[in-house]
Parts: sequence; C-alpha cells; structure tokens
Amino acid sequence: MDTASTLTRATATLLAALAIQPGTTPPEPIEVAATKATQVVEIVVDAQAGWAIERFDLAGLEFPEVSVLFHETKDACQDNVGLYTGDTIHVCIRADGTYRDKVLLHELGHAWAARNLDDAQRQTFLELRGLGAWNDSGTDWGERGFEQAAEILAWGLLEIPTTPAQISTNDCESLTEAYEILVGAGVPRQQVCG
Repeated sequence: MDTASTLTRATATLLAALAIQPGTTPPEPIEVAATKATQVVEIVVDAQAGWAIERFDLAGLEFPEVSVLFHETKDACQDNVGLYTGDTIHVCIRADGTYRDKVLLHELGHAWAARNLDDAQRQTFLELRGLGAWNDSGTDWGERGFEQAAEILAWGLLEIPTTPAQISTNDCESLTEAYEILVGAGVPRQQVCG
C-alpha cells in the first residue's frame, strides 16, 4: 500500500487524512487515531486541495463532496494518472505543478458533472461537441462526453492557460462555448489557447 493523503470537505471544515502503513513515521504536526490495520493522521489541508477549492469558488461552482486520495504510484488509478469512482478521487502522480493540478481538476470535474448535470444538459453537451456517448467504455476516451466535460472543466478552472490536447475541437471558441453549456456561466479568467 502506498502512502496516500485523503481530502474531505464537510460544511466549512476541511481536513485531510494521510493513510500510512503501521511502523512508518507520519509527517508533523499530527493527531493519531488508531484504526484496524491503518493509522489515520489528520493534518491541515495541503495547499493543492485549498487551491482546487478556490478555483471552484472563483467560478461560482459548488465543490463536489468527495474524498481525494493522493498516491505515489499508478496502482490505485488502474495505471492512469487519475481515477474517479463516485465518492472518491484518486490522483496518482508524484510531481507537483500544473500537470498534477490539471489531473486533480479533471477528476473533480467528473465528480461535479455527475452531481450537477441532468440528462438534458448532458445531451445538449453531446450534441454541441458532436459526440455519440456520455460514458460508454466502448467509445474512445477522447470521444466520451464524460471525459470531454472533465477536460473542459479543468481547462476553464486552471489558472495557467493550456489546451486540452486529448480531445478534438479544442480551439478557444469551442472550449468556451462548451464550458458555458456545462456550468451556465463564462470562464472565470481569460483563456489563451495554443
């Protein structure tokens, strides 16, 4: 089991928990509460989690109520860099910086879309993007509405301008229109696309 930190948000209180194997030394400061095979250490929310919450707040979007686990290997993400499983998000990338921020916002985008988009909104998005399926595993990753929605939400929320290269029709005008269809509002900052 790799070391993972867990982020949860309840009302206005934010806590992160770091799951560590017995016998390992947790970071300081700590309050240890023993559970069956794992020690859970409550720590102050790390800067990245606070940053993600700020990005959602800036856009006027409700931060999804999920747990976020940061892992050092891709094992928990089924060999991907991120994985959304309903109530939990796994981020499996060691490096800090823009790429990890994008992965976190992408996975949070899945959680936000799952909780906020109804069938009619998903259908409108699919039609706008020229896609045939929302989340069909038989469809290529970049042609799924669920993945494009997460990519476009991450694009709109990132502080640093990027172009989501893994999806088609990624010019600024198309991305801005898709973002507005998803959230019902404009992009919270001036976007620059390549």
